[in-house]
Amino acid sequence: MKVLNVSKYGLLAAALLIAAGTLWAGPGVWTSSGPNGGRVEGLVASPFTVNEYYAVTRGGVFKTIDGGVNWTDRSAGINRQVFRIVHSQTAANRLMVSGTTKVFFSNDGALTWSDRTPPSGLLAGAILGNLAASNVAPGTYFLGLDDDRVLQTSDSGLNWTALAPIPQPGDFFITAIASNPTSSTDILVATGDDLATNDHRLWRADLSVSPAAWTQIPCSSPCIWDDSDIRDIEFGSAGRVWAISQNGAARSDDSGATWTVPG
Repeated sequence: MKVLNVSKYGLLAAALLIAAGTLWAGPGVWTSSGPNGGRVEGLVASPFTVNEYYAVTRGGVFKTIDGGVNWTDRSAGINRQVFRIVHSQTAANRLMVSGTTKVFFSNDGALTWSDRTPPSGLLAGAILGNLAASNVAPGTYFLGLDDDRVLQTSDSGLNWTALAPIPQPGDFFITAIASNPTSSTDILVATGDDLATNDHRLWRADLSVSPAAWTQIPCSSPCIWDDSDIRDIEFGSAGRVWAISQNGAARSDDSGATWTVPG
């Protein structure tokens, strides 16, 4: 879920309503204008072009340049179902999408897509999960795997490396990733277990050192990830960050170091 500004959030809300079922036209209610192709899984706005949005559905990738009035299929080169989409944030027309087994990259505004899936030896059979883009480092993306690893690329997926393991005991998986928009070496990663022990955590990675150094962020009461994993993390401006779980929303005003639950 994008919560960067009101206009983006509004369009995403419309997309989610489209996914929920039939919409009825009229004053004060939503009217569907597409995209067609199934449930909307992800939506991202271009930070460079007004009214330009990209949506991922069960039918592929769709693009609008008029704020959602009209959508066109932009799935050329994608031969697998994809669920997540991110914009590079550092250059117009560059996007990355991922499914459970494949990653694709476009540098022409989704006209064409190239396979940028990490090599099988690095994946080791893991299922691909969350995807995030650096706001300040061109070509840098982060990919979470279901076996608790985070992969990084600095050349738009041509080469991938694994970050140092997160020092969390037991089996867990990555539930959300976000990159600090003011730093190329700072990311937040949320983790969750198999629900047997409710071990949900939030970590910060310092990528300025090698191997990357992980620090667990403390959870003050009331804590939204005490017994429910974080589903999304979004940076705003001036150090503000939002985290969402089934228990609600938490806000940080210091780039994720401390958190409060708005009253």
